Amino acid sequence: MSNENFVSILNAIEASAVVTRRELKEYIEKENEKVLNKLDEEKRKIAALQGECQSLQNRQLRFKRLHRRNNILVFGLERDENQELFPFLISFFQSKLDVTLTTFNVNNAYCLKSTDNKKTTPIKMEFVNYWKNDLIFKQCKKLKGTNIFIAEDLCLEDR
Repeated sequence: MSNENFVSILNAIEASAVVTRRELKEYIEKENEKVLNKLDEEKRKIAALQGECQSLQNRQLRFKRLHRRNNILVFGLERDENQELFPFLISFFQSKLDVTLTTFNVNNAYCLKSTDNKKTTPIKMEFVNYWKNDLIFKQCKKLKGTNIFIAEDLCLEDR
């Protein structure tokens, strides 16, 4: 093989390599552009989902607050274990706060988890509507000087 043939083959290979490199570069740039576009689209989707998630979390928190709005927690009441809870609460609110309660005002009343002293377990009361709850909080000043405390039933985020 002569030197001229070798040089011409070498030039043909080099020209082919230049074309192949250019085609490969164009292909990589096109694929890179596709990936970047897909990434931008996914970023937009993620941002939209994050906004929707935040909106749902806010709605859930409002619902929790609304659900607990009519509830109160009573701490420090001493009662016998044999004593019925609801009649005890009716007499307590009537005698100490001058608030009259009936079975139509209260959805539910129950003792929460027991603390150290089983006689003074916290009591949760769920009222039918907010106005009795509000009336009780207005009369709480009458409990000053006692070990009895009435609090709102707050959700975990508000506590």
